[in-house]
Amino acid sequence: GGSGAIVNPTTGTATSLTGVFVQFRIGEPGALMIEGETVLTLTYDDPINGTASVDLDGIELPQDDNFQISYTVSYSTTTMVITFNQGVINNQLYQIRFLRFIPL
Repeated sequence: GGSGAIVNPTTGTATSLTGVFVQFRIGEPGALMIEGETVLTLTYDDPINGTASVDLDGIELPQDDNFQISYTVSYSTTTMVITFNQGVINNQLYQIRFLRFIPL
């Protein structure tokens, strides 16, 4: 067997990975969105492109599906922007998971 290092392709530095879990319910104090909004910006260094998944009330949402509620994601080195194709509604529970690089 072999071993290898993980390198952040953006910075070229040795790194590790960590999972991020974000949960909130629309309409509750501290929720990251309010009813009717469609855009959520999460500020985390080095989110990994393509790793986000979003659950709504325990069901995984599809990406970029115009026939039902879905979302698209754009990534930068310091943020991840999730755009829903419908406004969020009070009492909906959102759970978001993604990976990010962390420096060693």
